[in-house]
Amino acid sequence: MEEEQAADANGQSGTRQICEVRYGYGFRPSTGLVSDDIPYGFLRDSHRVTGPFNLDLSFRVRPWLDLGAVLSYTRIENRFHRDGQSGSVRLTENYYSCLSLARFGWLRHKRIRLYSGFGVGYCYQVIRVQEEPSATCETQYNRDVSLHLTVLGFSVGGRLHVFAEGGYGILGTFRAGAGYTF
Repeated sequence: MEEEQAADANGQSGTRQICEVRYGYGFRPSTGLVSDDIPYGFLRDSHRVTGPFNLDLSFRVRPWLDLGAVLSYTRIENRFHRDGQSGSVRLTENYYSCLSLARFGWLRHKRIRLYSGFGVGYCYQVIRVQEEPSATCETQYNRDVSLHLTVLGFSVGGRLHVFAEGGYGILGTFRAGAGYTF
């Protein structure tokens, strides 16, 4: 996927910027999770993670470097109960993240690409704690730094391609999806 040659209206040739759009889904995100901690005296009844869903837009600025941004959404739901007591507590966390992203290509072949990367950005958290059966609800709004490190990623295909990544951070420990290169 090297820079492509394009001709302008006067017939002059030059390089055209390559743009890539990706949609992915991550597994096991690390968000500084409130949900990783079980309050003392409580037992976890259920735990469900939805996402992170990711949408990336990047531009090739060098044959070995892509720069761009990624939007991400993650929802985590937990239900706890006190040992030996009735009633439960429902904890719902929503994470909205926007990161700047850099990908460094190690290997670039016609259909295969290996890379590593990192992202730094902003995370807006909405955390809701609801006690049942009393229906008491408390909502917290937090802002924090969002980080992600891609240790190793690969993509396979041409303009339309699939990708998989292993790393650590808000986008998930494992992330996979599809992309299109313009």
